[in-house]
Amino acid sequence: LKLRCKTADANYSAGDVIAWAPGGDAYGSNSGCSIVLTSTNIALRFATNGIWLINKTTYAITLATAANWEIIGDIIK
Repeated sequence: LKLRCKTADANYSAGDVIAWAPGGDAYGSNSGCSIVLTSTNIALRFATNGIWLINKTTYAITLATAANWEIIGDIIK
């Protein structure tokens, strides 16, 4: 999966695309995502605080502002 920045966030510019691996945070911040696959559906489940990413310039871990990003990906059968 990939994240595409829609509005500047965490020093990324609108249009920037980053590779993103869903998962949870082991540090107790209640952030992360899991993907549930069935024979007919793909569902993304987000933790209460959303997802984290690495700041583009400071390299600090930060929670993404959900409204500023969209998830993109390819479905391969």
